[in-house]
Amino acid sequence: MRNRRIQYGPDLGSQAKCLTISQHTDTPIDEDISGKGKVADKAKEIVRSLQLQDGPPSFFLLTAYGDTRLGNNPLERSTDEAGMTELDHIANLFHLRPHTKDTISRTIRAYFFHEIEYDPVCQHRMTAVTFFVRAGRNMALITCSLRIELPSLHSVAFVCCKVPAELAELRNLCLRNERLLRTTPLGILALIYAQLARSWEEWVADLYTDLNEIEVLLDMVPPGWGFYPPTPQRAKELSDPDMLNRQFAATHAQICHSQTHLAYGVRFADHCREAMDLVEQARPGKRLQPGEREMFEACLRPSLSICKSVQDRSTDLLERLRGVIGMTTNMIAQREARTNRDIAHSNLRVAQSAASDSRMMKTLGLLGVLFLPATFTTALWQVNLFQLEGETNKIVYGVTTVGLTLLVLGAWGTYMHMARKPFESYRADELGASMELRPLV
Repeated sequence: MRNRRIQYGPDLGSQAKCLTISQHTDTPIDEDISGKGKVADKAKEIVRSLQLQDGPPSFFLLTAYGDTRLGNNPLERSTDEAGMTELDHIANLFHLRPHTKDTISRTIRAYFFHEIEYDPVCQHRMTAVTFFVRAGRNMALITCSLRIELPSLHSVAFVCCKVPAELAELRNLCLRNERLLRTTPLGILALIYAQLARSWEEWVADLYTDLNEIEVLLDMVPPGWGFYPPTPQRAKELSDPDMLNRQFAATHAQICHSQTHLAYGVRFADHCREAMDLVEQARPGKRLQPGEREMFEACLRPSLSICKSVQDRSTDLLERLRGVIGMTTNMIAQREARTNRDIAHSNLRVAQSAASDSRMMKTLGLLGVLFLPATFTTALWQVNLFQLEGETNKIVYGVTTVGLTLLVLGAWGTYMHMARKPFESYRADELGASMELRPLV
């Protein structure tokens, strides 16, 4: 799979920070470890702390902008004398297995899984568990690796966010919930869940705004439902059928995408509870007290409720969008039908006018056929070619005029009959073909 490199501004640097929460200090220690060699030195310090088996547990939160995929993190910009990047020093804290490292460095899908380490001497005793989380949407993406040493609960977490504001908000959330992180290192997962729930809620709210804007423009909402009328410029853009179809496609794609993320979000709470059960299983004599477990659950429940509610809203938006698309399709079909009907009426008027002109021409032609022989006979008689006297002249003139008129009428009728014969034969062939294609009942 091809990885896309994210372009970071030169002002960001590595932006590596470390938040340390320890029972030895009453307040968290927030350090900026950006700079040459600082990440490597901090990693060595964390390794020494994780190896301690006694004393109160310590929690280290390392944060950076970017992604954990290859080529997508500013911590990979430079290497030290040993050829290791800042990200390599951090990755060594988690004792990544080859296939796990390949997964978190190449996968772009959401995941939540763990690895367990056992004592090489006593194979049934767990010594550490590492959780790997990737969740979010597009740019609002959060990745987290959390290693917990057992049974001491010394732990280190490495969190990456693509958006600096998202990372700053998550760090502030950790500072505000310092007590939760002192109680259990798994609290970082609950806080990430809260951050994701807020992000998904804002995302679906934006999709609702886009859909309501279209519904108001097309007058497809009942009175009082038009909360977000489009601006004149936006209304002009959406009045273009091509632009409207592109907006339909984009909104539909995002709503379907939100369904996937929200389904993952609903499962996220179960993953967090399973992680807590796994850690407590490895510490049978040091389980959390009910009040401490409730602190963890109290952080999960609101996020789970938000995810379920937003998932219902996303499903509602999908159905409404399908209804708008169907109604718009029907409206376009009806408009085209009216246009075709108007064209048919116009064609009918043209045909009626042509038929009227044809009848007039035929009438004029018939009058010409009736009077032309008589005119011709009169012209012959006026030049005195025939020397006839009295009644004989009248009789011969009358017989000649009537006979010549009948002859011309007969010739004209024969010609019209022969001219219509090919068309009548063609219509008979078409009628026969249509009768053959008619389905049997």
